[in-house]
Amino acid sequence: MSDARNAPACLRIFLAGVGGQGVVTAAGWLALAADSVGLRVVVGQAHNMSQRGGCVSAAVVIEAGPVAAIGPREADVLVALEPMEAARAAHLLRPQGLALVDPHPIPPFTLAQAGLEYPAPHLLLADLEQATDRCFRIPAHRMAAEGGDPRDANLLHLGALQGLGALPWKADDLRRAVLQNAPTTWEERVVLALQRGQALGRELSIGTCEEHLVEPSKGELP
Repeated sequence: MSDARNAPACLRIFLAGVGGQGVVTAAGWLALAADSVGLRVVVGQAHNMSQRGGCVSAAVVIEAGPVAAIGPREADVLVALEPMEAARAAHLLRPQGLALVDPHPIPPFTLAQAGLEYPAPHLLLADLEQATDRCFRIPAHRMAAEGGDPRDANLLHLGALQGLGALPWKADDLRRAVLQNAPTTWEERVVLALQRGQALGRELSIGTCEEHLVEPSKGELP
């Protein structure tokens, strides 16, 4: 049923980003994939002025209880589509958990209103990168834009998780979940984005990824 490597009996995935990045949509795709292979899954989400660029988060808990709650140091995986949101969620990642972070900043309008500058991404990610050697900065926004649509960054992240063997189902299960409610005209774009992400994840898993694509924060995945 699964091509995942060392997938835990219970898998807690926390996704974070800002409005418009498809965080909640990505969580829904994960839930659909889990359900399609017979895994119990619960999804929880939080919005904070998401339509105006505010923070958005979602928790996907697989093979656990009926509550999609992820407390401090409980998340097995953190997917952050924006560095400031990665910093906000860093306390949730368990020691040596897996973190994929897009370093592309999307400054909230509240900073501009207050006349403040957006912090340097490397400073925002310092705590997270000290918490785990499995934190990777993936320029998914740039890669998606190069592929034709920056909104596909969430697909690239999910593909990377699949390629890393971090998800307890097959790549085809994820692809079908994404395409389940998508217009037929999206199929080629979706498949390409997932494939690019999966290739990236496989390269990460064996430590062969080119530096201009992914910057390992501390070491490489075993």
